[in-house]
Amino acid sequence: MMLLAMLMALLILTGWVRYGHVLAFAFLYGALNAMDLPVRQSFTVELAGRERYPGAIALNSFGFNLSRLLGPALAGLLIALFGVGVAYLGNALSFLPLLLVLRGVPTGPRSEEGNGRWWREAQEGVRFVLEHPLVRRVVGLVLFASLLGMNFQTLVPAYARLVLGLSATGYGFLVSSVGVGALGAALVMAFTGRPKPSRLLLGVFALALAHLGLFLPYAPLVPLYLALGGFGMISVLINANTLVQLAVPDRLRGRVMAVYSLVMLGTGPLGAYLTGLLFELLGGRSAALALGSAVLLVGLYQLRSWPKAASPRA
Repeated sequence: MMLLAMLMALLILTGWVRYGHVLAFAFLYGALNAMDLPVRQSFTVELAGRERYPGAIALNSFGFNLSRLLGPALAGLLIALFGVGVAYLGNALSFLPLLLVLRGVPTGPRSEEGNGRWWREAQEGVRFVLEHPLVRRVVGLVLFASLLGMNFQTLVPAYARLVLGLSATGYGFLVSSVGVGALGAALVMAFTGRPKPSRLLLGVFALALAHLGLFLPYAPLVPLYLALGGFGMISVLINANTLVQLAVPDRLRGRVMAVYSLVMLGTGPLGAYLTGLLFELLGGRSAALALGSAVLLVGLYQLRSWPKAASPRA
């Protein structure tokens, strides 16, 4: 990811960048992120221990969303002062502290059950997700929430430019508003105990209300709606992540979290395309109304009783 950011910075600063380069960058970044996310989530759980699952996952999200809060504001400032190329260069340099931290992460014992055929292990993870009632329900909810309600990377710049007419600095402020809400959700989840399906649904309804609020023509409240959206997004992701990890046996964690990440990340590009298409066909406010209404229907459907989680075997 660091090398990709450095290459993009070089292309921009030399004036060689083309639309195809951006598509290739997005594809490769997504592929690398798909490998990074399940491993990182498994690290969080294995380093913290089962008794500290909820707090560890929430604090991990706290760190991620602190960067989400500060990063866009800093990027917007760098773009305004020095241009997009320097912003990408700053992104590349930001990976250096992470590389130093990873050098100090201890290597865990190798599982004896990790020596089978990779496709059989992948099938075992998919089978667990499909056959476990609670995990199947949570992953399905994440699928629709990610598809319809978490596309802030597309919604915010389109809304900022097409509806509000803001510059890069204004866009950075709006993305930071999402980060403020996300940071608040991570703090709340870190100090309020174990996750519950009710908290997961609360996040879904917060996402719906945030999108419905963007339909209203009162611009000064847009940062508040986006903060509510950030709160809802992280509430959904933290509660879903923790519910799944508490239900999965230790030996299957990497495989199940890979399926979870595939659903969460794989629906993102489809949702981004859907969001962009609705903006083009309906306009910004009407697109937000359509997306918010769809997320609201998903939340209402999930109000029916939830299966209880059984403690997994190690």
